[in-house]
Amino acid sequence: MPGPEKASLKIRGKWKQAVDAATIQSRAKKLVSTWAGADEDSLTWRSFKDVGVAGVDAAMDKKSPKLRRVLWAVVLVICLSLMLAQCMDRVMRYIAEPVNVNVRITHNTSLEFPTVTVCHKSPYNITKALELLIKAKLLPKNATGKMVKIPQLAGLNGMTSTDIWTDLAVDVNAFIPECWFGRGITCDAVGKWSLTFTTIGPCYTYQMENARTNLTNTFNNLNVVFQDQKDPSSVAGVRVVLHEPDESPSVLVRTDSMSADFGWARDVKLELRKFQTLNTKKNPCSDDPEYSAEHCISECFQSAVAAVVKCRLPFMNAARDNNSFVPSDCNNPDDYAEANDVLDNMLNLGGWRKHDCDCLHECQETTFLSYPENVAYDNNKIRIRVFYTELVFEDIQEEFAYTMIALLCDIGGTLGLMMGASVLTVCELLEVAWSRLLRLFCLSKNTTEKPIMSVIRVKPAAVVPKTDRLQQQADFMRQAAIYSRNEKNTKKCTLRRNARHNLRTKGIVKKDIACGAAEQRRMPGPKTASLKIRGKWKQAVDAATIQSQAKQFVNTWTDTDEDSLTWRSFKDVSVAGVDAAMDKKSPKLRRVLWAVVLVICLSLMIAQCVDRVMRYIAEPVNINVRITHNTSLEFPTVTVCHKSPYNITKALELLIKAKLLPKYATGKMVNISQLAGLNGMTSTNIWTNLALDANVFIPECWFGRNITCDAVGKWSLTFTTIGPCYTYQMEDARTNLTNTFNNLNVVFQDQKDPSSDVGVRVVLHEPGESPSVLVRTNSMSADFGWARDIKMELRKFKTLNTKKNPCSDDPEYSAEHCISECFQSAVAAVVKCRLPFMNAARDNNSFVLSDCNNPNDYAKANDVLDNMLNLGGWRKLDCDCLRECQETTFLSYPENVAFEENIIRIRIFYTELVYEDIQEEFAYTMIALLCDIGGTLGLLMGASVLTVCELLEVAWSRLLRLFCLSKNTTEQPIMSLIRVKPVAAVPRLQQQMDFMRQAAIYSSNEKNMKNGNFQRFENSNFGERIVFH
Repeated sequence: MPGPEKASLKIRGKWKQAVDAATIQSRAKKLVSTWAGADEDSLTWRSFKDVGVAGVDAAMDKKSPKLRRVLWAVVLVICLSLMLAQCMDRVMRYIAEPVNVNVRITHNTSLEFPTVTVCHKSPYNITKALELLIKAKLLPKNATGKMVKIPQLAGLNGMTSTDIWTDLAVDVNAFIPECWFGRGITCDAVGKWSLTFTTIGPCYTYQMENARTNLTNTFNNLNVVFQDQKDPSSVAGVRVVLHEPDESPSVLVRTDSMSADFGWARDVKLELRKFQTLNTKKNPCSDDPEYSAEHCISECFQSAVAAVVKCRLPFMNAARDNNSFVPSDCNNPDDYAEANDVLDNMLNLGGWRKHDCDCLHECQETTFLSYPENVAYDNNKIRIRVFYTELVFEDIQEEFAYTMIALLCDIGGTLGLMMGASVLTVCELLEVAWSRLLRLFCLSKNTTEKPIMSVIRVKPAAVVPKTDRLQQQADFMRQAAIYSRNEKNTKKCTLRRNARHNLRTKGIVKKDIACGAAEQRRMPGPKTASLKIRGKWKQAVDAATIQSQAKQFVNTWTDTDEDSLTWRSFKDVSVAGVDAAMDKKSPKLRRVLWAVVLVICLSLMIAQCVDRVMRYIAEPVNINVRITHNTSLEFPTVTVCHKSPYNITKALELLIKAKLLPKYATGKMVNISQLAGLNGMTSTNIWTNLALDANVFIPECWFGRNITCDAVGKWSLTFTTIGPCYTYQMEDARTNLTNTFNNLNVVFQDQKDPSSDVGVRVVLHEPGESPSVLVRTNSMSADFGWARDIKMELRKFKTLNTKKNPCSDDPEYSAEHCISECFQSAVAAVVKCRLPFMNAARDNNSFVLSDCNNPNDYAKANDVLDNMLNLGGWRKLDCDCLRECQETTFLSYPENVAFEENIIRIRIFYTELVYEDIQEEFAYTMIALLCDIGGTLGLLMGASVLTVCELLEVAWSRLLRLFCLSKNTTEQPIMSLIRVKPVAAVPRLQQQMDFMRQAAIYSSNEKNMKNGNFQRFENSNFGERIVFH
C-alpha cells in the first residue's frame, strides 16, 4: 500500500544499554522457550503430548469428547497402578535376596581325606598315675585305679596341667598297634599321628601329608586298630571325629564324635559334601579362606571357660595366646578340679552353647558325612576303617535367584506391557518436569517484558501530506468497515460451521432460519431471500436434531471421512510399521515389505506368549534348601512298643483261673483272644489290664543330666496296631540342649518271660500324629542287651499346594491321622467288632462298631489286621489323604553298642541346634509371566496394554460405523425438508461483485510492501478475509 514515508528516529544515549538488556532478555526467553514452549495458552498440556506413551494424547486433548478423555484417563490410571505394584513387587523381591540351591554330583580323580582325631574314653595312663600318687604317699600301696583322681597330681613335683596331660597320655604305640593306609602302606608313610589336647583330654590326630586319596573301598583307605590298656578301672571305648585339617577338634570330640567299643569293628563309609553359600544380609558368612568356624567356636568356648576358672587347662590355647585372658596352667589340685567341673558343666549340663558365640559359618565349607556299621571283632580291640566307596562328591552351590539384570528386565517388561514406556519415556517425563519448572520460575505470569522500542525515546518526524492514493486507501477502508459491521450478524453461523468442519462432518448442512437469513446478508447488496415455511418445519427440525445427536456420538469414535475410513483409525495405533503398511499413498513394495515384517513379528510374539503362558500353567517349582541355626529345636514325641506288648504272666493266671488252660500251662500256650468275653472283658479291657507296667518296663528315664522325664513331660498308654504301647511327650516339645547326655535317655527292662519276643519298636513322630500305623511301617527295632544311640536331624518342608501335587494347608490337618482313620475304616469294613486302637470306628457315624467281646470276633479281627499290614492287604496309597503343605520330619541315624543283658538303653539327641529348611516356591509367577509378555510385546511389536486399548477403540469405532452409520443410510439435510422459494436477484448484487474485484486488486498490491497495516489470514472455515489492524 502506498503510505507515508518512514518516520525519522533520533536515538538517545541509552541505546546501547537498551540493546544489551534486550539481548539478555531475548536469550533467557529463548532458553525457556526451548524447554517450556512459547505458547502460553498451550503450556498446560503441550509438553505431555510429546511423551511417547499411548493414550496420553487422547486423555489430554481438550478438543476430544469428554467421554473419550475420561475413559482413556481411567485406563492410564489402572495401567500406571498395576505397573507401580509390579515394579514394587520386583524391587522387594530383589531386596529380599532370594537364593537358589544347585546340587551337583561330581566325579573326580581324587578326593580330600579327612583328618581323624581319636580319643580314648579314659585318656590317661591310670597305672602310671597310680604309681605317682602312691610314691607321693597320696594314696595307700593297696590302692586301685578306681581311686585315682588326676587333679591330685597338680603341683606334685612341680607338675602343671600341661605336664600331667603330656606325661600321662596313653602311649601311642600301645594304643595304636596297627595302622594302614591301603594295602601294604603304613600310615607313617603317608602321614603321621600327633598328640592333641581336647576337652576330653590328651588324644591323637592322624593327618595325611597330601590330605587327598585316589583310592576307594575298605582296604585302600585308613585301616587302624586300637588296643585297650587293660585297666579294669578305665572306661572301655574310643571317640572318633572326622574333620578338616584346619579345624580344631577340641570341642568337636564332645559334640560331633562317634563312639566305638572294644570288641567291635566299625566300618565308616565317607561321603564328601562341599557347600558354597552366599554372603547375604540375612545369612552372613565369612569368605576369608583362612577363617575356620570350628576354630572360632573353640576359641569362644575357651574364652567362656577362662572367664570363670582360675587356671588354664592344656587344650585352652586361646587362653595362652589371647591377651584378654592369660591365666597360668593349673598347678594345684583345687584349681584343677574346679576347672574340670566348669568344663563338664558347660559341655554336659548346658552351661554353654554354640549359638552363644558370634561365629559366622564359612561361605566355602567342606563336610564329611559318615555312615558307620558295626561288626564283632577281637576282644579288647577296636578296628576302624574309614573309606570312600567311590570318587564322587556332592557340590552344593547357592546363587542369587534374582539378580540386578533380572530386576531391570522385569521392570522393563512391566513398563512395556502396562504403559508402552521405556527409559527414554522417563527421560521425556523428566524433560517435561524440567520445562514446567523453567516456565513457572523463570517466566512467571507476573513478569512483564518491555520491548526494546519502549526503552528507546523516539521523536517522530513530521507527517507526510496526503496524496490521491491515500484518499483511495481511506475510501477502501470505509467500505471494509461497512462490510465488517454486516459480518457481525453472521458470527454465530460461522462459528457453528467451523465446529462442524473440525468434526469433519460431510453431507449434512445444519442450519436454522437465522443462519439462512444471515447467509443472505453476508455481503452488502442483495435483499434477503424470502422463505415460505411449510407445515413440516417442526418435524424436520426434530428429525435433524436426533440425526445430529446420533452423528455426534458416532463421530466421537469414528471418522466421517468415508474415503479414509478403512485405514485412518489404524494409523492412530502406536505400533511401528502399521502406518507404513496401511498407507494407500505409499508405494506398494514398501507396504508389502512392512506387512511381511509385521506378520513375522506378530507370529513370533504369539508363539513366545503361548510358550510363557504354557509354562505358567505347568506351575514349575523351585526347591530352596537352607541350613538354619536356631536357639532351640522341636523334640519329637517317642512311642515305644514291646514286641510282646501284653503281660503274659497275668494273662496266663486269668486263663488258668477260668480253666481255659491247665495249671501246668506255660506262656507259649497263651492266646490273648481267649480272654475276650471272659468275666465280661472287652478288647479295650484286655489291652488296658494286660499292658506292661510302666514302672517295670521303664525303670529309668532322664532328659538331661539329673532331670527326670516326669519333670519335663509324661509317659502315657497308647493303643496301636501292635497292641498297648507307651508314648512320651514333652510339655514344651522343644529343647535347647544337644549331645547324648542332654536329651532323652531311657532304659527299658525286659519282662523276663521266655515265651515273649525280645526287643522293642521305637517310632519318632510329631505330637499331632497318630502312631497306631507308624509303629508297624516306620519304626526302628532295638533288642535287649544292646544300647542304641539315635542322632536326630530336623527337616522342615514347606511345599506348594498345586494342581499336580495337592496338599493341605490346614494347620490342624495331620496326614498320619488321616491314614490311620483310613486304615481303621478298611479294617472296620471287614471285621465285626472294634479293636482298641480303632478310635475312628467308635467316633465316626459311618461305621460304629462295638468292642470285641468274644474270642472268635477278636481272633478274626487280629487275622485281618495281620493280613492288611503284613501281607499287603492294605496300602497307604489306597487312602485319599493329602500330604501336609508344612511338614516336620525327624531323621534318625542309630548306632548300636553292646549293653547289659535284658536291658535296652536308648538315647535320642541332637548333635547341634540346626535344621534343614526345604521350601518350594513357584519358579514362574504371574508377575514374571506379565514381565515376559511385556518384554515380548516390546521387543517384537513395540506394543503394550495401552496399544491393545487403542486396537479395541479402533474396533469399537469400526462397529459403530458399520451398524450405526451404514453406507445404505441416506441422510437428508434439514433444508431439503423445507420448501424455499427464493426471491429474484436485485441489481445490488452487481455492486457486491464490483466490491470483491476491488478487494482482489488491493490484495495483489500488498505483495510489494514489506511493512504494511494489513495481514492476510487463511482460514478453512471463513475462506480468505481482509482484516484491518
